Amino acid sequence: MRTHLIARYHHRVARAAVSEITHFMAGDKYTTAFYPGGELLIEESLKSLEHEFPDFIRTHRSILVRRDLVDEYVSVDRKAGHVRLRGVHEPLPVSLANIGAVKALFAEA
Repeated sequence: MRTHLIARYHHRVARAAVSEITHFMAGDKYTTAFYPGGELLIEESLKSLEHEFPDFIRTHRSILVRRDLVDEYVSVDRKAGHVRLRGVHEPLPVSLANIGAVKALFAEA
């Protein structure tokens, strides 16, 4: 398992430790890895990241979050909600398909 992710931009290369990444968000062709120092744009699918890094859980079809940073789950309605991560200001969506896995995080504690 990798300890760092690397992003190559036009004339520079950036890296971030996986242990510092708070969440991943998939876009059209790229996935963004968010960490306290910024973000990396990588060309990897959430599915491959989810398999490689078991410390992350899918909350939405386009989002993976680090399990140990989930502080709160808020139900918006019976079909959706959001999670708050320690160190991340914006709440992140939780879809109906992933509510059970997110709630299970609180049962583990």
